[in-house]
Amino acid sequence: IKVRLQIQGEGTATGSTKLGPLQMGRNIFLNDGLSGLFRGLTASLLRQGVYSSVRFGVYDSINSSFKEMNGGESKELPLWQKVVSGIA
Repeated sequence: IKVRLQIQGEGTATGSTKLGPLQMGRNIFLNDGLSGLFRGLTASLLRQGVYSSVRFGVYDSINSSFKEMNGGESKELPLWQKVVSGIA
């Protein structure tokens, strides 16, 4: 719904009526059915899954490296090492 609200009116003559969120949702449902509300969701979920997997993998690798540098798993990491792990 958000994307359709953002692009509505592009490529049309000025002065066309803009729809609100509820009207746009209703319009999508009536024209495309229930599946129209979920169009594009697969690509978004795939992107988020890849992003999260890479981010957690990099975080864990950096965090483990810092723990080894500090002499073991049981020691608390300094704040700057936590920040660097989180940024990566």
